[in-house]
Amino acid sequence: MARLIRAVVAAHAAPTQLVGWQPSGPPTTPTGSPPASPSAAATPTFLCTPEAGGAESQCTQAQYDEMKAKDALYAEAEAVFREYFAENIRISRAGGIEEPTEVMLRTTHGAYLADTLRLFKNLRRENLRARGDDPQIVRITRLPGRSKAGSEVALRVCVDATHWAFYSGGRLSTRGIVAEDETYFGRIDGRLLIIGADGKDVEKCA
Repeated sequence: MARLIRAVVAAHAAPTQLVGWQPSGPPTTPTGSPPASPSAAATPTFLCTPEAGGAESQCTQAQYDEMKAKDALYAEAEAVFREYFAENIRISRAGGIEEPTEVMLRTTHGAYLADTLRLFKNLRRENLRARGDDPQIVRITRLPGRSKAGSEVALRVCVDATHWAFYSGGRLSTRGIVAEDETYFGRIDGRLLIIGADGKDVEKCA
């Protein structure tokens, strides 16, 4: 079960800069000379950034197109996570639920959905509510090549939930922590959903 979710309930990447193709400057034509033929014109140069980030370098159009597709996939995954994260906070402040919400069904699936619903039900059963400042997503980074249970893309997410805690009535139950999850997303009926996560407690988000 994801430690990050436990940090929020029980207590992504900086966007890559992309540079599109940049055609070289037009060739100069000496006075009186005929204009250069189309075949002699400079060809476009494509610049790509590695999937995990880093310095850009020249690449082919096929590599550039692949990069753009991956950028879109990572952006979609981060949007899904942020939507679910906000719902997690809302439910925790409300004191749990008995049935999955529309947002949960729209952003999670399978064992991940079942595990988080179990935690939310436990909040309701033990009369626990979150108080304090909302947990903050400190960092989201890409995990190229990482896959679990047929996932399509993965993100490492670090969250600081140390400024809130859970109370039963006026009694403190447990305080939030800093947690880091490797979160996996799969395509279910055309929609990208969170399908699993592996997490751990950390002292701080590196």
